[in-house]
Amino acid sequence: MASSVAAGTIAAFAAPLSMSVGLFAWGENWKGSAFALNLFKNATATVAFLAVSIVAAYVRGQQAFAGDASAAGWLVFSGLIGIVVGDTLWLQALARIGAARTIFVDALKPFTAAVFGRLFLNEAELSALAYVGVALTSVGVTVAAQPQTRELSDEEEEVEEFQDSEKKAGANTFALGYAMALGNVILDTYGAVLTKQHGSQSFTAFEISAIRFGCSAAILLATGLAARMWASFVRKHRQLTYDLDTMTMPPPSSSWADMPRGMTSKAWLCVLGGVTLTTFTASVLGVYAVMRLPLGVYAALTSLGPVISLPLGYLVRGDRVTPWNAVGACLACAGVAMVVTSTG
Repeated sequence: MASSVAAGTIAAFAAPLSMSVGLFAWGENWKGSAFALNLFKNATATVAFLAVSIVAAYVRGQQAFAGDASAAGWLVFSGLIGIVVGDTLWLQALARIGAARTIFVDALKPFTAAVFGRLFLNEAELSALAYVGVALTSVGVTVAAQPQTRELSDEEEEVEEFQDSEKKAGANTFALGYAMALGNVILDTYGAVLTKQHGSQSFTAFEISAIRFGCSAAILLATGLAARMWASFVRKHRQLTYDLDTMTMPPPSSSWADMPRGMTSKAWLCVLGGVTLTTFTASVLGVYAVMRLPLGVYAALTSLGPVISLPLGYLVRGDRVTPWNAVGACLACAGVAMVVTSTG
């Protein structure tokens, strides 16, 4: 039991590390939309998960994906709510309220995971030390993720004032952004609950990831194809129905669903390396960890991405680390130490 917890803890540490390195690996190389990136990384990772699952089953002398069909169905559902819907809500929240506020809401995830673990998985109540550690980790990650402050030029101050007025005028949109971020926290955490509940006894970590990301890739692909067909249909309909004066209205576009063009071979290799580290490696490590740790502890340890990104950003891009960033990182590390100590 102790060795299983230790292995899960190491995997939970390694997952955000792999994720952060992968994000820096593809960096500015991706030239397409967020939707196209989601589709590319999910589809690419699914192929890798399938290949590893089949080879591993052959080596063991067993049949791949021999688990219960009902469990597979629940894993498909977990991929739908956690990856397709949850990630979409997260991206929309990011666009509406910005990275710092989205990460602030994400800080609720360890507490949500602790409650869900107790309610749905009958996990033991976390100790007081663990809860203090989770709180410190959440506060530390939030502080560490705060953007750098610098003196703005006159033009930038005008832009800031305009954006502030826009936010005040669009309070409903701002509130919707917070609601989307909170929705992602709930759906992503419940997706982890379903993964732990139905995947642990039936499938390997690679098979679980293949099912979840394969489902997500299929849904994203269907969405992209539907968007392209709809745009084509509307364009033809307008050509037949409207006169030349009406055709000044721009036709609908499905370019957001298209793969980017004009990327160099080096750029594609960087993106592929990033996908390997984020969607493939980090996902398998996350599944491995969630099966061996209490859900709240797992969520706290895997939330360290913003902290890990600080030294990476300094080394790779020369990003400046502010005193507040350093304070947040120290708080997060202290919190993690408490969480790890409390789990033995």
